[in-house]
Amino acid sequence: MTHSNKDTGRREAPIPRDAIDQRIGDLTEWLNENSPYCFADQAHLDENSRERAYWHYGYLVALMDVVKLLDQK
Repeated sequence: MTHSNKDTGRREAPIPRDAIDQRIGDLTEWLNENSPYCFADQAHLDENSRERAYWHYGYLVALMDVVKLLDQK
């Protein structure tokens, strides 16, 4: 996927998919080693739980990471 620079109309390099895939792999490995039960427990679905707050925080950080990757030139 490529995106264009709105100011110049110039097409820029593809989004660094390898960086995203690497991060997914690293996080999956870390979760498997440190907290394998989280895949089954799904405690982040419990309303007003600490896990839910951390899940949303993690999602926010992930979105900010994606924005950084999209902004790389």
